[in-house]
Amino acid sequence: MSTQSSAGVPFSIAADLQPCRLLELPPDLLDYLSTSDAPSLSFKAKDATDPEAFLTTQDKTYLIRQVHTSNTVYITTPSLDASGTTAISQCGSALECLPAPTRHAASTLRSLLISFAEPQDADIRSSDPRSKHHVFAQTPMSHGECQDVWKHLVAFEHAGQSFRPTAAALVKVWKWLLEIAYAHAVNLAAPIQKESIDRMLDGEDEWPRSLVDAILLKLSEHGQESLNLQQQATVKFVGHNLLESRHQSHAEQSTMEKSAFLDAWKDALPEAWRAQTTLDILKAGGKRIEFAPEMVAVAEETTTGATKPAAKATAGKRKWHEKFAAARKQGKPS
Repeated sequence: MSTQSSAGVPFSIAADLQPCRLLELPPDLLDYLSTSDAPSLSFKAKDATDPEAFLTTQDKTYLIRQVHTSNTVYITTPSLDASGTTAISQCGSALECLPAPTRHAASTLRSLLISFAEPQDADIRSSDPRSKHHVFAQTPMSHGECQDVWKHLVAFEHAGQSFRPTAAALVKVWKWLLEIAYAHAVNLAAPIQKESIDRMLDGEDEWPRSLVDAILLKLSEHGQESLNLQQQATVKFVGHNLLESRHQSHAEQSTMEKSAFLDAWKDALPEAWRAQTTLDILKAGGKRIEFAPEMVAVAEETTTGATKPAAKATAGKRKWHEKFAAARKQGKPS
């Protein structure tokens, strides 16, 4: 007959318990840390006074929430004599990670961008420069999600500042780009070699190149050597911004006749895409479009951005209109 000792493991509590808090990881975050070759985690908050904190991976954001427990939880270590265990810390609460919605964080990113309406806005020199890196660091959202919002807003960086173009600016830049393409016999409705884009824009400095690139990035499918503007996305982009720019410049009367709007929309597109301008395309989108029997209007959408200091007008813009007119006379395609 054998006997089994009923003696337990000696347990003691250190006199100077160290503060400690546990971080509970959801399964997907645990998998990310376990399987990623070089996992990267960041703790973020809007500012030092923000009571909310976030944990981000490369493309996901988690809200960190404190959870109290009525259980007694100790962190232990083997005793010095190796005969038992000693509690060195007591946890009264834990931190829980929950998937975080991006809407509020997206508005934070918007608020850090300077509103850009005219070419001279590129000369703004803020006392608090906000580069793209700075904006992402101050936005409580993962880098990948920040990049998605940045692309959606057609945001761009110029001379160390981050901007968000207004709808009116987007319309002007797009028309400018369309006319320059026509002057160089570049068809924006077909795949374009990237070197053709570079040649076309060489010396054209009326608008920041980074803004032009942001528009092309938003609207195109990028290949190794070519750029292909997506037809439906581009047609919708031009239509929405035409309406929104009308609202921004005519707040007291943002409606316009459908026929006039459709004509303006067609004139702002390559020839091959003008037949695609139907009002049905505009019904699916972020803005609320209103249609009356012979009128069309866009509901208000606030353009949020940092306050702009005074800027002086930029002089000496390149005059490309002469070669554009000459190209029209030669009948080059758009």
